Amino acid sequence: MSHISFLFAAMDVRRFIAANADKDVNALALCRSRYKELDDEAWRFALRQIDGLKRAKDKLPELYNTEGIVYPPHLNLEQCSSEATAQYKAQLLRRLGAIVVADLTGGFGVDSIAFSRVAKKVCYVERNEDLARVAEQNMRLLSRDNIEVTCSSAEDYLASCNLPFEDTLFYLDPARRSGTGSKVFLPEQCEPDFVKLLPVLKSKARHILLKLSPMLDLTAARRAVDFEAETHIVAVAGEVKEVLLLVSPVVGSSVSAIDLAYNQSFRFSLEEEQAAQAVYADGLLAYLYEPSAALLKAGAFKCIATRYAVSKLDVNTHLYTSDGIVEHFPGHVFKVLPDKPQAGERYNIIVRNFPEKREALLRRLKVKEGGSLYLFAFRFHGKPKVVIAERV
Repeated sequence: MSHISFLFAAMDVRRFIAANADKDVNALALCRSRYKELDDEAWRFALRQIDGLKRAKDKLPELYNTEGIVYPPHLNLEQCSSEATAQYKAQLLRRLGAIVVADLTGGFGVDSIAFSRVAKKVCYVERNEDLARVAEQNMRLLSRDNIEVTCSSAEDYLASCNLPFEDTLFYLDPARRSGTGSKVFLPEQCEPDFVKLLPVLKSKARHILLKLSPMLDLTAARRAVDFEAETHIVAVAGEVKEVLLLVSPVVGSSVSAIDLAYNQSFRFSLEEEQAAQAVYADGLLAYLYEPSAALLKAGAFKCIATRYAVSKLDVNTHLYTSDGIVEHFPGHVFKVLPDKPQAGERYNIIVRNFPEKREALLRRLKVKEGGSLYLFAFRFHGKPKVVIAERV
């Protein structure tokens, strides 16, 4: 039995976790003196498990609902994919027909577990031995017998691996934190440096899937890869979670903007966006459209207007309007109201290409945030405009 298994199996640790699972971890940490039945190591482990359970409830429902799952330190859990985004990536593998997947930055193992349901074999690679052992134990608990665990750096693993070229996909999710713990966004700052690894990856597998920072500039990412790649911007409930680059001879260079929670998707090409001629509105019409966060990140500012026959409000104001309602628009739809902002009232504030900052706008209009109505502040024909709308 591993040391982690021993800690989790200890009856006093399990009792403590069960009795305190719904409590605030920070408040609990201040009560150390009350729980003398746990030594310091068991105490830290138990608090970590309670924190992990709370974070997994929405992000990782399968693991949350599986008794006996061991959770890693906070940072590893924060950085891992959600169950929803891992399943999306697994569907990309199914589409490619890849039967062997090498997850070169295995982490907590969420992606590897999802991959194992569509691939014949998954090679989980993680250089952190403690994290690899946690992932391995959880994989055994979930009966994922087609996952092979290797404790190694991505570079060392690549130097010696010999997988079937045609049927293999390499997956890489580089760490986006510096040695001091601060976040980094440039490709060459990630660990491992996937730009340097790309020639080796290309020489050993037909398909490559890269997960990059949502803050990374897409133009810089594509330039760094220097290969034709399919781009996937994956959001969940209006928040961009992942930017994926799929490099493969069987894909083109399309861009897909997806929101998994809202079941919205929009696929286009960079050439289509460059060639599109958006129509600009002469006046604000009955309905107002706010594109999804994924679509805004993807940069489909003109082709969304032509595809859905909506008019753009301004060159740099990525809001749209139409007289009749457009069904299935990938974003949020609002009905424009004739009302003016009322002092003391609450509104959900949406600011787009507006000369005032949100806080200054709130002070000037003497309104507060919240409520059911929306206050839009944007430039229209170069001039600032404020309107009230309700969600359709």
